[in-house]
Amino acid sequence: MQKLPIEIAKPIFAIMYKKGNENLFEEALKIIEKEIGEIDYMSPPYDFPSLENYYSKEMDSPLLKVFISLKDFCLKSKYEDEKAFEKVKKYNEYISKLKDKEYKVKIIDKDIVELKHYAMNLEDKYRDENKNRRLNIDVGYLDEFQLILASHKRRGARIYAGKNVYLELEYLYFDKDFQEQFWTYADYKDERTKNFFRMVRNKFLEDRKKFINIFKHIK
Repeated sequence: MQKLPIEIAKPIFAIMYKKGNENLFEEALKIIEKEIGEIDYMSPPYDFPSLENYYSKEMDSPLLKVFISLKDFCLKSKYEDEKAFEKVKKYNEYISKLKDKEYKVKIIDKDIVELKHYAMNLEDKYRDENKNRRLNIDVGYLDEFQLILASHKRRGARIYAGKNVYLELEYLYFDKDFQEQFWTYADYKDERTKNFFRMVRNKFLEDRKKFINIFKHIK
C-alpha cells in the first residue's frame, strides 16, 4: 500500500440502545452529523445476545446496536508537525471549493482520542435520573489494515493513546479479509458486522486514492 502523506482513517461509531428508545438514538445521530460530520453508511439495528448479560444490568433489554461510518476522514493522532496541519487546512479549503460533488471528503478536526471523549460526553447527555446510560456509544477508526476501537478501560491488549484513552485492535486485514483476534468482541465476530465493515473499507480505499492525488499537489 502506498504511504499516506498524513495518517488518516475513517471514523466509525457503534451505538447501542434499548428497543423503544429509537427517539434518543435518532436525536444522537442528528447531533453527531451536526457537530462531527455527515454519515455515509449505517447498518440496520442488530440484536446481539452476547451483549445482553453485561449491558442489560444498566440499560435494560432488549438491546439493539447500529454501526455507523462517517463520510469524512479523521486523523489517527494530532501528534504531527505544524506543516502537516497547515496542509490539512489547505486541503480542506481546496475540497470545499470543488464543484465535483462525487468527492467532498474533508478531514475533521478531531483525532481518535478527542472522538472518544466526545462520545463519552454524548453518552452522559442521555443518562437517566439514576445516572444509567440509555445510549452506549463506541468510537473507532478503520483504514486499509485494521479496525481500531477506543476505550477508557485499561486492559492487556490495549495501547495507551493519552488522556485516559486506550486503543484496541479488533480486526487485522490480511488474506483478503478481516481477521479477528482472540479478544475481539463477540458482536464484531458476527458476519453481519464484518460485512458492514467490508463495505466501509472499500469506500475508504476509493476515497483514499482521491485524497492522495489531491494532497500531494498541495504546497
